[in-house]
Amino acid sequence: MTSLSPVLSCKHISYSFGENEVLCDISFSLSIGEVVALVGPNGVGKSTLLKIISGKLSPDRGSITVGQGLRIVYVPQEMSAEDNSKRVCEYIGNVQGFELAVLRLPSDILNRTISELSGGEKSKINLLKLVQMDSDIYVLDEPTNNLDAHALEFLEKTISKHKKRAAFIIVSHDRQLLENTADNIIEIDSHSHESVIYPGPFSEYILLRKKKIENAWKLYNDYIAQKKRLEHSLREKKQWSIVGEKGPKRTDNEKMARGDLKDRSGKVLGRSVNSAQLKLDALEKVEKPNELPVISYSIDIRDRSGDMVFDLIGVKKIFGKKAIGPLDLHIQFGETLAILGDNGAGKTTLLKMLVGKITPDLGSIRKGSGLDIGYLPQETELDDRIILDRVKEICGKDESDFRKLLNNLGITKDEINKNINKLSPGERSRFVLALLIAKKPNCLILDEPTNHLDIYALDFLEEAIRTYEGTTIIVTHDRYFLSRIGKFSRYDM
Repeated sequence: MTSLSPVLSCKHISYSFGENEVLCDISFSLSIGEVVALVGPNGVGKSTLLKIISGKLSPDRGSITVGQGLRIVYVPQEMSAEDNSKRVCEYIGNVQGFELAVLRLPSDILNRTISELSGGEKSKINLLKLVQMDSDIYVLDEPTNNLDAHALEFLEKTISKHKKRAAFIIVSHDRQLLENTADNIIEIDSHSHESVIYPGPFSEYILLRKKKIENAWKLYNDYIAQKKRLEHSLREKKQWSIVGEKGPKRTDNEKMARGDLKDRSGKVLGRSVNSAQLKLDALEKVEKPNELPVISYSIDIRDRSGDMVFDLIGVKKIFGKKAIGPLDLHIQFGETLAILGDNGAGKTTLLKMLVGKITPDLGSIRKGSGLDIGYLPQETELDDRIILDRVKEICGKDESDFRKLLNNLGITKDEINKNINKLSPGERSRFVLALLIAKKPNCLILDEPTNHLDIYALDFLEEAIRTYEGTTIIVTHDRYFLSRIGKFSRYDM
């Protein structure tokens, strides 16, 4: 991965939870000045590998080598019970006032206990702790969780500053962070559980990965076509052999006269059959690729809405002592609108008012004519039906297109008989997304759609939104997502 001497080497790392192998033969190295991103679908073992690297877990097989005297700092996704009981000032040590101000944290937060903090505040405190640490190797597990734009910018500057004398290995769903910082990408394959190394930045990895999948399918399709040709040739030659063997009825004299000829032709046909069989046997088998290629997919609309989609005048919602608004917002058909703001600004509340799940306390919300909304909430509702039953309910007998859609969103034919309640949060979000696409709405309202979708499903969604002719309203913190969906207007809360 690099020409510099490695400060960390992972060699043939394997790890299992009982009979479930999550890591198999993971090998890579890391050098000073290098930022490596560890990627792969949820549950593939990324956090487990970080714990092995930091010494929190021991591998079943393989070894970790760290340069003599070098220090590793590990920042996990969640703080331990022991850390949660500490005061902030104990946890992070001395911190400069300007750093609190940059991250928009109040100065009195230093005297609060970690357990009192929100998810966003905990992530920011971890970021401040990272600034204070002096290490050679930084192991960061989802450092961007719940961070706002200011904190994300602060994190990127911190990585850039520290990488001059240190190395980083990062797990993150923030693709813009990976685009801006990662020198190399290590993907843990969800089927083989092995590591595959790609050069960064993240966008280059996505292109190379797509090409790899496309090439794998081309090899497989060429193999299937060749196999079919050889099988057809073999069947034909066998049929000719049978016909030649039987032949038309003849007199004894004719039989004697043709005996030698028949014997010779039989041998020729036999050799031809054997030759065809040998060619078929010699054909090198190509396994069917595990992953479907990501295809372009358009979200159709059944009927167009009126030109005016939403008209909000003086809208206000009051929660105890806290109020959201007054909001004035005018959304036209075909517009893509990104609603941005810090955590707690009321973005989700606004979306819930648009879809009619919450009523405003003041002001008015006027909806346009013919409006048909497809809504993807942050938290999807549970459903005790089977996926296949919902597919039939939506599509009737014509299921093929919807099954392709599910496949492209990571729900395979093997999972289609699952109970919806048994799906993981990510699988459930992908299924709800597939349902609303199948509905063919003229207005998409998406609340943090990148929260539970992996990078491959997101690539599919971004392509679909770019070509969507209806109205799209999105709440997201994902900068890379916004850069990929095409032209949009923004509304700051």
